[in-house]
Amino acid sequence: FLTAPTMDDKIKREILPAAVNYYQKRRLVHRLNPQPVTEIAYYTAGGGCLTSSEAVLRPKAEIQRLRETFADGSELYLNFSDKPWVIGGRQIEPLGFYASGPGFEAETGRKDGLWFDWYGDADGCFLNARNYDWLMEPKGTAAMGRGPEGAEPQFANRGDAVVKRGPLATDTAVAVMREADGSRRIRFFPQKQMGFVSIDLAASGFEPAEVVALDAEGNPVAGSLDGVERGSGTLTIRHRDPRVWSFRLTPGKGRTGR
Repeated sequence: FLTAPTMDDKIKREILPAAVNYYQKRRLVHRLNPQPVTEIAYYTAGGGCLTSSEAVLRPKAEIQRLRETFADGSELYLNFSDKPWVIGGRQIEPLGFYASGPGFEAETGRKDGLWFDWYGDADGCFLNARNYDWLMEPKGTAAMGRGPEGAEPQFANRGDAVVKRGPLATDTAVAVMREADGSRRIRFFPQKQMGFVSIDLAASGFEPAEVVALDAEGNPVAGSLDGVERGSGTLTIRHRDPRVWSFRLTPGKGRTGR
């Protein structure tokens, strides 16, 4: 319903779900909320498409998927079922979603067997490799009868998986965002979780001249233990220094990026 993502008692002390809500869900809501909805189509488990007038007469359990279309051409697909949904040449994973429109794309899904959360637009991107299990209960457990609370997570990766989406490849959760001065800021979540991010510079449209490690107050960290590697059109940062909270990428001369 495009309500703003909120922090409830289960996750308010956990930075990773807060980061997913802030960098993925909130940005998606911000994009779609001003746009009038032009169509809502509901789908049954068997693949039948229903209008709102038809869907309201069916049992709720039969309506497991929906597609919303917006005035600017954006589309949002939601799959509430426990099976993948193939529509329009795209597979929406169980309890996942896919959204796209002018200049943005968002998804919670699975690629090459690996789960991830993604959002990307001209201001930056966010990718969660789902190696760090913050769920109080497995996603879908209570709602879909998959077992008691405390069961093994259903929608997390094995702990060391590398997920690739857009210009990013990472084994943790990372946001790469444009700052007001034209620089980019890279943040890792959780902050003290070791991991890496590799950025395809051509795909990102940004060529940094300098990479500076910053502490929690945004001040440079002298003698950072984090590794910064350049090569073959990529920038790779290996995060292992707990003093470092983020990285500032200053643009190269004559380059502002997308």
